[in-house]
Order: sequence, then structure tokens, then C-alpha cells
Amino acid sequence: MRWVILVALICAGSLFAQPFGPYLVAESDPLSELGNAKVAVDSTGVAHIFYERNDNGARFIMYAAVDASNGDIITELHAVFLALTYRVFLEDVAVTPGGAPRCLVFTADPGDYNLYVVQWTGSSWTETLLFHDQDGWSPNGPLPHWIEYCRFVAADDSFTQVCLYNTGIAGGGWITEPFASPVACFIRPTGEVSSFPIGFGGQMTFGTLRCRSLSADSMYVWGTDNFGPFRRYLVRSDSVTEELATYDLDWCQYGELAGMSVSGGDQIHVTGMTLCIPECLIFERVSGDSCSAIGDVRVYPPMNLPGTFAVFEQHGFVFPLFDQNEVQLLRVDTLATIAAPVGTIAWRDGPVQILTAHCDVSASGEIATVYTDCDPATAADRIWLASCDWLTPLGVREPAAPVPNEISLTAYPNPFNSFVRIEYDLPRAGDVRLSVFNTLGQEVATLVDERVSAGAHSLTWSPGGASGVYLVRLVSNDFVSSKKVLYIR
Repeated sequence: MRWVILVALICAGSLFAQPFGPYLVAESDPLSELGNAKVAVDSTGVAHIFYERNDNGARFIMYAAVDASNGDIITELHAVFLALTYRVFLEDVAVTPGGAPRCLVFTADPGDYNLYVVQWTGSSWTETLLFHDQDGWSPNGPLPHWIEYCRFVAADDSFTQVCLYNTGIAGGGWITEPFASPVACFIRPTGEVSSFPIGFGGQMTFGTLRCRSLSADSMYVWGTDNFGPFRRYLVRSDSVTEELATYDLDWCQYGELAGMSVSGGDQIHVTGMTLCIPECLIFERVSGDSCSAIGDVRVYPPMNLPGTFAVFEQHGFVFPLFDQNEVQLLRVDTLATIAAPVGTIAWRDGPVQILTAHCDVSASGEIATVYTDCDPATAADRIWLASCDWLTPLGVREPAAPVPNEISLTAYPNPFNSFVRIEYDLPRAGDVRLSVFNTLGQEVATLVDERVSAGAHSLTWSPGGASGVYLVRLVSNDFVSSKKVLYIR
């Protein structure tokens, strides 16, 4: 396996390639809140931008069309959906080959869930109810069932396909209720909807469902059933489901982020490993009855594993990464190789908090990225748009790192099952010895034994021995600090 290491912040100086933008799309006023912006870019380079707006209980889905290369407004901002409900979620967006935008919207009230497709018909916006459920949900307690991970399978000019499933999530993010079967929705040009559950034979694992359209009346669905084997199904609009293949995979544990077909009928799948440091995107090729690992990409803090992606057909995947001030793009080809240097698509100076980021790529390779930030000085939420080409090299902005005031030592995650990340700060340069001891007081590893410059430093350690408690010990000049870490294999 080829290991591809991605370091989110590197010493690259100033940006050596400028993207287009960022352009301001929308800004909230004192009575409104904006967020969860998503974008679909069409073949002409127009970015179709949707986002949520909350005006003191009146909840909207807003829309605008913007030229991604220069920020010119093609269609002015306006509301395409209104609901007086407890919650409104923008689940997914798409644009048809003919340039017609559409979105999936989920609304929630106590005991009442609805999923709509909202689409432009050429003269007006229409709403089609795809799914309705009542199960006694309470906004003040755990969420016994929740419609989540609703995705467009196909958004053609003549038909639409959607796949969704329910999840059960309680406080703290721990799963307490079984996952329901996924639901396939076939929407005909007449507006008729055919919806039915897909029998996966078990509970659906968080975030592993992906789909691909074969025709107006059929789709592929693949995923894992609660940490079990990976399964692929053929689903037809007459509610017939046929299991095509089952694979035993060790990787599909914490959420498949993407899937795409490649030449010869093979498929590339990407699994997001989020419960480790660094977080990993693991790439696999599914061919016939076999599945083989291609490679992985590691994402180190302060960037986080993306929860969204865009597929550039036959070329690869685009993942937006973001932290407080910066939005980066990670472009990975179908061989799990970084196709263009990871770099900054947008940067916000000052005490600004970037909250979300989402991207899409056109058939010609133009990447449009939208992100939401909040300016603490004004409390205003803002939606921004930036764009670049698939192969545009982007530099990485690195803010000046402040010199710490005192020595500190941290280790995470703790407990850990693969490796632990150890970080330490030095207010001034000095001799450093960083060691690891077992419970018998034996030194099992010497990680640093040299003179180290002032500032923040980090490294990882993977135990070679048995599970148990280890002691990480830092000695610098007259300072000594220790941290206990628990290794669980």
C-alpha cells in the first residue's frame, strides 16, 4: 500500500496561485441566522448556491446563481422554500444536465418529519413530498429516529432518484437506537413518487450508504450493515431488490464518504476513519467479487476529516477541509494520489470562525466552494463563494505561531488503539528528553533527546508492546512533566 501523507499546514510562504474569490454571497442581519450553505456547479461554470435562513422562527431555504469565476450575480437571492417548523435542514443539492437546480429539504416537528425535493421547473419552484414519518419525536430529549443522509442518486432533466435512511442518535453522539432500512425514492416526470425500504438484512452503519443511478428505473446501492460485511444491491422502481455481491472489509467502520465508477465496471470507495488521530481517508477498488486497498490520505489537526465531497468523473474526488480561518481543498485521483497540491481556497483574517464548507465540481473540472463564517465583532453570519480549476495549484497560508508562555505536555486520543499524538510547548529553546515508560518503570521508547527550538512541537508514537498504561515523560532544563496514556489493541 502506498501511504500518502497530508500535512494540513506546511511552510509554503504566501499563496503562489490565486483562486477566484472569495465573493460575498449573503450576510445576515440582526434578526436572522444563516448557515449550512451548499453548492452545485453546472457545465457553464454557474454556481447554484442554497443555504438555510432562520428569521425568528420562520425558516427558509435561500437560493442564488453566481458566476463562479467572477462573482457576478446571475439570479438574485430569493427564498425557494418556507416552513414554520422546529427545524429545517438542507440535505443535498444538485443541478441537472440542462442547468435546472434542485435541493432536498428535511423538516422536523414533534412527531412529524417530512422530506421534500424542491426544484426549478423553468418557470417556478415546486415542492414534492418524498417521505413522511410520525414517531413521537421530542425536541427536548434524545432523537429516537431522525431522517439523515438524504442524497440525490440522480438529478436528470427527465427523472430524479433519491436515497435516504433514518438514524437513531442520542446525546453525546452515541447510537442508542437501531438504524432503519434505507429508503429508495423514484420520482417520475409526472411527479409520481415511488418509495420503499431496501432490505439490507441488518442495521445501517452511520454514513455508509452511497448510490449510483443506472437508468430511470434502477440504481445501485452499496453500504455496510452495522459493522458487518459490505453489500451491493440492484434496486428497481418496481420495489424489487437484488443482492449483487458481499465483501468482507475491515476498513468500512466509520462512514463511507464517496463512491464512483471507473473504467471496466470497477468502483472506487472512500472510507472516512474519524475516531483516530490523524484522521484517514482510505481508498479501495471493488472489482467483481474482490476488494483491494489502494492507499490512504491522512489529515492532521487542526484540519478535520471532511463530511462532504465532490466527484470529478473518471478523475477523482475533491474534499474541502477547514479550520477557524482557512478553507483548503484536497484533490485525490482514483489511485489515491494527491492530484494537485493541497492548498488554500479561502482565508479569513482576524477573529473569524469558519463554520461549514461544501464544494462541487463541474464536468469540465471547475471547483466551486461555498463556506459559512461568523464575524464575532458584528455577530453576522456570512456565505462566501470561491472557485478554481481541478489542477490549479494552491499554496497554504500559515499564520505566525505564537510563542507559548510556559511548558506544556498533552497526549491524545487517550485511550488510543493505534497511535497517540504527543504535543509539547516550549517558551524558549532548550535540551529536551521525551520518553515513554511502562508500569514497571522501564523506558520503552525515547522519542526526543536533543536541543529543541521554542514553540509548539508534536509527534506520534505507536506502541510495539502489549496493551496497558504507559507514562509519557518530558524533561526540559529543570522542568519535568508526565502524562498517563492507555493503549488498547
